This record gives sequence, structure tokens and C-alpha cells, in this order.
Amino acid sequence: MSNQDIWDHCVHQLKTVFSDDDMNTWIMPLHSIVNGSTIKLLAPNRYVLNYLKKNLQQQIEETITALGVGIDTVHLEIGSYGLDANQANGNVKSIKTGENDSIIESNQPYKGGIMNKKHTFDTHVEGTSNQLARAAAILNVDEVVVLDDGPKHAGSDVNRAAALLAKILQYQETPQYLRKALIPMHELYRYCGMLAPLDAPHHLRATEWFEYREGVVTNQEAGQSVCDIGLDVPALVGTIVPHNTRVTLFVGKTRHTVVEGGREYIKASVVNPLDVKRTTGRYWGYNVRVARSIEELFKKGPFGGYDLTIGTSERGEVTECCSLTLTDYQHALIVIGGPSGLEYLLQNDPCREQHASPATLFDRYLNVCPNQGSRTIRTEEAVLLCLMYLKPALAM
Repeated sequence: MSNQDIWDHCVHQLKTVFSDDDMNTWIMPLHSIVNGSTIKLLAPNRYVLNYLKKNLQQQIEETITALGVGIDTVHLEIGSYGLDANQANGNVKSIKTGENDSIIESNQPYKGGIMNKKHTFDTHVEGTSNQLARAAAILNVDEVVVLDDGPKHAGSDVNRAAALLAKILQYQETPQYLRKALIPMHELYRYCGMLAPLDAPHHLRATEWFEYREGVVTNQEAGQSVCDIGLDVPALVGTIVPHNTRVTLFVGKTRHTVVEGGREYIKASVVNPLDVKRTTGRYWGYNVRVARSIEELFKKGPFGGYDLTIGTSERGEVTECCSLTLTDYQHALIVIGGPSGLEYLLQNDPCREQHASPATLFDRYLNVCPNQGSRTIRTEEAVLLCLMYLKPALAM
């Protein structure tokens, strides 16, 4: 049996011992490494490890060693799979982020405006930058665009700093029960367990029922797709969807199961994620993309463009939020600069020859915090300030 087969067998048996809440909260986030007769279970952080050792370790050990799969020792510790030889030697690794996009991760420092060159994934997690995802979810943002505003690499490469921020945002937006299938083990995620949870409406618990649910395709059977949706019963979709694809499913207003091939399923259909908000008014998370230029920022994305664009700067127009009015719009784009401002963004972009000032890029160019008492406003602070300042006008 492979490492994954053994762990899947263990999980199946552990489900008969622990409640759904215990499984989803403490067991499913674990990763396993099998070495001979020993299985090492890796917890994402010390909080999870301490809880497991105090409350669940004995039952876990008794259940796994009694399975008859050749395991007689269970170790619990914090960790993740190590890097391969190329990564350990500091060589670059290309990570696919879209149909034609790739991210180059290297050990070269970043000189861009949004992220400090000393930032790595663990410093983002331990610091306040992970509050960006919280701000986006709290204020119902549909899309977060990470703009690579530093000097560009050749071709389609994206700077490490932009890649790190995009990874954090994607990780936090993904429902917990889908992360193990969709997000590969990587050294970058060693500290991911310390990220503040979004607790967004699409992060449904096993005890909750809603007519839509996020899932991941785990198998194809007889022209249909089987999806894990974080419940004790998988969903069955009547079309073939590629394996390991994240999907938004309509599962009905009430739970209804069918039996096919001797197994119980919840019948479901694939829908556009944007349909959830349109039909129910319920916020359903955000999309993340990386833009490598101002042109990509404005023209790409799930909406095919934006009919209202707003830039923010301490050099922008000063208007009290209660007096601010905006033109009618379907999709608005709010652009927030880094410590060096949107001027730095324009300085490193090909469109600088057509625009002498960032103000000419946008429909409105606003100062959302006039008379600020600090010389600088951090990015995560600027996001909350901008969204709260603009919320009344955007809602009109």
C-alpha cells in the first residue's frame, strides 16, 4: 500500500471513532509520512499539536495500530514535507497560476513598492499582512488583484513578492476541507496554520446545509463526477469534470440523496460561483489573480473589465465620504498603492509614456484619509480605510 492509501484507510477508520467536528477541525488538516512500521502525522502548528496530544492522541494511536496495515508506531509533530534538492540549493521553481501564467520563485530580493524585500511567507503569516483577506471577506470583495509593481522579468514571470501574497490570499479563501486536495505540500505553507480564518459564508461546516457548496472532484464514474463537499456523503455531478478541479455546486435547498452503484450520493450540478451571490445575495468569497501591468489590471479578470475605476493617494481629491457620489456601475475596481504610492507603479509600467500622473488612469482619484497623522499607511490599513470610506457611495 502507498503512503496515501494507508492514510486514507486510517482516516476512514478514524471517522468511526471521532465526531465530524473533530475530524474536520483536527484530523483532516494532518498530513502523513509512512516509514516502515511508523506513521508520522504532521500538524500545521503547535496549537493543533497540543490539542491532539492532550485530547485525541491515545484514540488515534489505538485506532491506527489496530488496523492491520503494518503500523505499530504513531508520531505527532509539527512539520511539512521537505524541499526537493533543487529548492534546497536555492534554485528557482516555476509554479503554475493560470492557463498561461507562471510564477518564478527565487532567492533574489524584491525592490517593488507593495512588499518589503525581507518578507517571506512566515513573516506575512506572523505579521498583519494576512489581514488583507479578512478585510476582503468582511466587506464582500469579489476579486483581489495582486499587482506586480516592481521591475519585470522576461516573459510571463511574476516576482516572488507578488506570488507570496497571492498564495496567502488563495489559501485563506479556500474552504478548509478542500485545502488538502487543492493546495500541495510546500515549505512555503509551514506556518499556514497561524493564518487568521476567514469564516466566510462559503466555508460551510459539516453540520450546516446551504443550497450551494464548494467541492473538489475526486473521481469519475460512468460519465459522472464524484465530488468531496466536506460532508459524510459525496456529491455526484452528471458531467465529467477534470480530476482535482474545484467546483461550485448546487445541491438543493434540502438534502436529498440517491443510491447509485451501491453507494449513497448527494445529487448536484456545477454552477458559476458568481451565480450564488446573484441568486441568493450571499457573499461567496473572492477570486485572486496576479496582474503584471496596468493593462492587465484593467482588462483581465472574471468580469471582462470595469466600468468604474478608483485610484487612492494622499495626493488625490479630498471629499468627505458622506458627500461622495459615484457614477452608476456594475463592476468597480479600487486600486491601492504600496509604500511608494501609485507613482511608483506608473514609473515601472509601459503606459508611463501616455500618462504623466496616476490620476489620469482612473475615473476618480481620491484621498481617503486626509490629514493623516502618520507619514505612511500600511497596505492592510489602507484596504480597510478605503473600503469603509467608499462603502456608502458604492452602495447607492
